[in-house]
Amino acid sequence: MRFIVLFGLLFLTACDGTSPDDAATPGDDGGALPDGGALPDGGEGPTTDWVVNVVVPGGPAAVQGFLDGSSEAPLWPVASAFYETYDDEFDFLYLLAEVDHGTGRFVPVHRPAMPANGIVGASDDARFGSPSRLRATLAMRLGELGNGPTLHETSHFWGVFLDESFGFGHDHTMDFGPHWGVASVNGQLGGFDGSTLRCELPAGGAPPCDPEPSGRVRVTMDSFGPAANGGDSVPYAPIELYLMGLVPPSEVTEPVTVLRAADFIEAVAGTDRFLFEADGLDTVTVDDITAVHGVVPLLPADQRTFRAAFVLVTEAPASDASMEAARRWSRVFSGEDDSPNLLSFSDATGGRASMDSRIVPR
Repeated sequence: MRFIVLFGLLFLTACDGTSPDDAATPGDDGGALPDGGALPDGGEGPTTDWVVNVVVPGGPAAVQGFLDGSSEAPLWPVASAFYETYDDEFDFLYLLAEVDHGTGRFVPVHRPAMPANGIVGASDDARFGSPSRLRATLAMRLGELGNGPTLHETSHFWGVFLDESFGFGHDHTMDFGPHWGVASVNGQLGGFDGSTLRCELPAGGAPPCDPEPSGRVRVTMDSFGPAANGGDSVPYAPIELYLMGLVPPSEVTEPVTVLRAADFIEAVAGTDRFLFEADGLDTVTVDDITAVHGVVPLLPADQRTFRAAFVLVTEAPASDASMEAARRWSRVFSGEDDSPNLLSFSDATGGRASMDSRIVPR
């Protein structure tokens, strides 16, 4: 078992300049590990591994604090400990810890301005130990709920940061942050399935809907999360693939329906549906988005294989069971192992990109 020990205390200081978005929401767990976390072979190759154990006094507490939304819990000392042994050859760093609660959270490290995504400022934080390559660090809970929200947190590198005039990421009273909100995206970053949208009355038909005496409309749709859907079991939506540079605008064929000033009314009794009331239903097309932001450049074929490192953060050397669970997570996410209910990154992108999470020591 390979592990790295960082001696001394982990001092918690303000993580200025990283502006992490809180992408942790209930339901981001993705379901249980398909086989309890055991590797099918019970071992690994002599020079290739799938997870590294970094032993950092205070490390799990820092992960817990970060998942809780604390700006006083930076992750860079943990990441720097990893880079003391490994080269700057990874795009995403996934820090797993056996903490009490939380799901996942994302912080950019080296991210250029991407105007077509609505990201106007660059991030560049060398404190994480990567001089130039690491795109983002992601913290997630390793627990009984299993893999996730790996796909969700990864997609925060690209979205959702579009102009607020489109109405994404909020309803009448709540701000869901960089997520789709009450919009018919049905992707990793939330939103409902537009094919299930129906007027409440008179006969539950598809919109347009007759307004209430108040002038507002009432609609129902299958249950969904405004900030997340289904953990690692849901593929990326076409508009998410577009923001990632994996499909051209022409492949985002369905317009997005956004409930304007929406209010959640209730979960409809006896069904798996939600009832909302809204000022109206707006339609946003990909052409509307590109008219404001420009077009996201397509990634060339030789830039569609990303490198990832999964790091298990502990106070003492990790147990074999914990290492196996973390390795299984890494192998499923990279597509090395199949799963009946979890998607690899390649699966979630429809084979348009891949994530290699093999780790070779320096």
